[in-house]
Amino acid sequence: MIMLQFQSRVITAVTVITAGLLLLPGAGCEKPAPVSASSAVLPVNAAAPEVREFARRLIVHGNVESKASVAVSTRTGGVIDSISVEEGSRVKAGDRLFQVDRENLENNVRRQTQQLAVAEAEQRVAVIDSNLARSVLEKAEIDYLRAQTLQKTSAVSADAVEKAKLNYESARAEADKKSAQVNYAGARVEQEKAALAVEQKLLRDSVAHAPISGVVTATAKDPGEYVSAGEVMISIENPDALELVAFISSVYYNDIIPGRTVALIRRPGAAAPIELPVTFRGPMVDPASRTFKIKIDLPEKFHFVSGQLCELEFILDRRTAPGIPNEAVLDRRNGRRTVFAVNPDRTVSEVEVHTGIVDGRWTELKNPEALQERPIVIDGQSFLADGDRVKTAPAPKAE
Repeated sequence: MIMLQFQSRVITAVTVITAGLLLLPGAGCEKPAPVSASSAVLPVNAAAPEVREFARRLIVHGNVESKASVAVSTRTGGVIDSISVEEGSRVKAGDRLFQVDRENLENNVRRQTQQLAVAEAEQRVAVIDSNLARSVLEKAEIDYLRAQTLQKTSAVSADAVEKAKLNYESARAEADKKSAQVNYAGARVEQEKAALAVEQKLLRDSVAHAPISGVVTATAKDPGEYVSAGEVMISIENPDALELVAFISSVYYNDIIPGRTVALIRRPGAAAPIELPVTFRGPMVDPASRTFKIKIDLPEKFHFVSGQLCELEFILDRRTAPGIPNEAVLDRRNGRRTVFAVNPDRTVSEVEVHTGIVDGRWTELKNPEALQERPIVIDGQSFLADGDRVKTAPAPKAE
C-alpha cells in the first residue's frame, strides 16, 4: 500500500514538471533548423577524360607440343632381347629401336616351314594317285565300250557287259576321289603358306624401327623384361617442328582468324614477348568443354621446348577513343553506370555514361558529349550526391 502511494506521487510530479516546461515562452512552437548536407564542401580528386588507344584483349595459356610425335608399341609379345636407344637419343626414320623374343619367333618360322614342306609332299602324292586313277578310269571306259560293241554281235554275254560297266563306274568314282584329294592337298599347302607368312611377319615385327626422325623422350622397359603385344615401348618427338596449342572459349570463335589474328606469346624466363600469327583454328567447338583448339607454328629460331607453358595475349579489337579511369565509374541498378561531373559552380551532377572496352586501368567512354566537357570525380565519388559542393584537386596520373 505504501509503495503504490509513492509511485502515484512520482507520476504526478513528473506530469506537473512536463506541463510547466510546455508553458515556457516559445516551447514547442519552433524546430531547430536542419544542417544542409550541401553546405559542406567535400574534397575530391578530379580529371578530364583522355583520348587513348583501347584494345580488347584475350589472355589464355597454351602448351608447346611437337608437330610429329609417336609412341612405338610392340607388335609381338615376349621377352625384350635388346634396346638400341635410350632417353635423349637422336634417331632417324628407319633406325633400329628394339628386338623382342627373336629366338622363339625364328623357331616358329622353321617349324612352319617344315609343315609347309610336308603339305607340299602330300600334294605331290595326291597328284600321282589322281593321275593313276585317271589312267585306270580310261582303261575301264575302253573295256566297257568294247563289251557293249561285242554284245551286239553276241560275242560276249550280258553278264560280261555288266561287269565291264561296274568296273568303269568304280574307276570313275576312284578318279573323282583322288581328284578331290588333290584339291584338299592344294588347299592344305595354301593354308600352311599363309601360316608361314604370319610367322615370318611376326619375326620381322619383333624388330622395331623408328617411324620418324627425332629424339627419344621415354623408354618404358629394359632388356629381359616381358612385354605384351601392343604395349608402348618408346616415345619419339621431333623437337625441330613445334607448335603452340591452346583451347579458347567458343565465345571468341569468330574473333580468331588463322593468318590474321596475332598473339603475343610470353614464356617463363623470356625477356620480351614474341608476336606470331594463329596458323590453325579447329573446325568445330567441343560440346563438352565449349572450347575450340588453336595452333601457332613456332619457328626453330625461337628455341621453344616441348612441354613449355606459355601465356598468349590476343588483340581482338583496337581503337582510339576518350577514356576515363576505371575507379571513376559507379555501377548502379539495372545495369546503369554513372560518373560525377564537376559543374562550373563547384557542385557535382551524376551523369549516366555508356562504356566500351576496359583496357588496364582505363574504360572507354562512348558518350563523352554527356559530360559537356566537364571534369569528372576520380576519387571520393562514393560519398557524393547530386548538388553536393566539392573542392577539387588534380587526380594522380593513371597509367
